[in-house]
Amino acid sequence: MAKTMIVNDFQDGTRYTTYLPATATKALAFASGVMDSRVTAYSLSSESGSDAPVPCKMATCHIKQVVDGQTASATYVRFLVKPTTKETDIQTALAGQTVEGVRADEVGVSFRAVTF
Repeated sequence: MAKTMIVNDFQDGTRYTTYLPATATKALAFASGVMDSRVTAYSLSSESGSDAPVPCKMATCHIKQVVDGQTASATYVRFLVKPTTKETDIQTALAGQTVEGVRADEVGVSFRAVTF
């Protein structure tokens, strides 16, 4: 999907930036018609893409650092992953890593489906 940045410059030096989901030509025509100032449109040279929804998963990881069989510290981390990602993929990637000051000795992962 095309995305255009509209910069709105006022005489007093104030500048506002707005993003519109349109090509530069359409965004500039819209902005010129409704905005009361000097308007400039900026867009990427490639305006390819799709409006089709993109499925993915939100992974919530509970990371624990274990010392002498007891949980010494823990943290939660959330991030987006591909829909094909498995719990073991994340556990393997985080094993032994330090995340937010917590060494990942045990990693619990839960998923929920999201679409953009």
